[in-house]
Amino acid sequence: MTKKPTYEELEKKIRKLEQEKPEGKKAEKMLSDVLAFNKKIFFESPFGISVYNAVSGQCVAANKSIADFIGASEKQVLAQNFNNIQSWKKSGLLETAKSALRDNLKKQHEVTVTTTFGKTISIDCRFAPFSVGNQKYLLLTLNDVTERKQAEEALQKSEEKFRILFNKAGDSIFIHDDQARMLAVNFLACDRLGYSHTELMSMTIDQVDTPEEAQFAPGRIAQLMEQGSIAFETHHQCKDGLAISVEVNARLITWNDQPAMMSICRDITKRKQAEEELKKNASELEDMNTALKVLLKKREQDKDEIEERIFANYQLLLLPIIRNLKKTLRQKNQQDVANILESELKNILSPFSKKLSDKMINLTPTEIHVADLIKLGKSNKEISEILNSSYHTIARHRDNIRIKTGLKNKKINLRSFLLTLQ
Repeated sequence: MTKKPTYEELEKKIRKLEQEKPEGKKAEKMLSDVLAFNKKIFFESPFGISVYNAVSGQCVAANKSIADFIGASEKQVLAQNFNNIQSWKKSGLLETAKSALRDNLKKQHEVTVTTTFGKTISIDCRFAPFSVGNQKYLLLTLNDVTERKQAEEALQKSEEKFRILFNKAGDSIFIHDDQARMLAVNFLACDRLGYSHTELMSMTIDQVDTPEEAQFAPGRIAQLMEQGSIAFETHHQCKDGLAISVEVNARLITWNDQPAMMSICRDITKRKQAEEELKKNASELEDMNTALKVLLKKREQDKDEIEERIFANYQLLLLPIIRNLKKTLRQKNQQDVANILESELKNILSPFSKKLSDKMINLTPTEIHVADLIKLGKSNKEISEILNSSYHTIARHRDNIRIKTGLKNKKINLRSFLLTLQ
């Protein structure tokens, strides 16, 4: 039989319970604060969060973020059962959710999907099963990665364009590090040198050069590191030993977040051959020009020799005949004609006529004839009788000669001047 507590014992217990009551209220307050804190995190989280009954699949909790992500209201999300969501079935999310529950493990699934509410988004979904008492639940946290996916797709397209340009370029392209190790080569580089892509990638940039040019590779790399870009001409050696002339434009770049060097190499073999052909043709033309100068000089010498022979024949053959003729003539008019004949022949065979017509500004043939007679000391009257012209006409010709020879208004004797031109 249980002994009844005494009054003192009951009083003692009451006092003890009264002492414990404040501690219980304090614990209740702490629990309430924790629940409020967790509720705040749930509803204010920038990540979409929803909780589903693991057995029925019915949504039992959802925050505003997940509703905004899928284009719905919180009420519409709470009305969903994950077993019946078509977008989950089509995208594989339903299978991932069931797999998480079946294996009792966290699962992740990233997918681009059009939701039940018509919004197309890229989402990163994390499924985590948990239990409260005997009840099992499935927690879904969702993050909208649409912008990231768009950026990745844009980067992928950009890289694809670069690959197309890189491999379709009309020049060989080599990308290498400062130790001359290949980082990338385009298709044309392989095709032009006759190597496979694997073979060329296993080589260093100096091994692409001919042995004579390979020694300059370290210096060019150092110069490129210092200046940032350089241009030069060199020779590449193909796998079959054939050498080709190339024009290289190299610059510093960033490749896979590391400093690198890109060399764009243009085949200038045909241009170099054309330049050599032009040099050869120029040399031949120079030789021909030299030969032509020799021929012209020889022609000038021949001309001088002919003129000397003509003048010698005149002096030895023709001049004695004219002088004998003058001795036989008795009439003054006949002697004058003979003198004129002798003078004209001398003019033809001397530079006088040419000097007078070229240097003295275009004297007419009549004026040259008058000048010849003036040089012989003939007066205007005598010249008019010889040329059968009037005195005034001869005087006018004399004035024209002085004008054209620059003697007008100058106190210089015309005959003396003409004699200086002989």
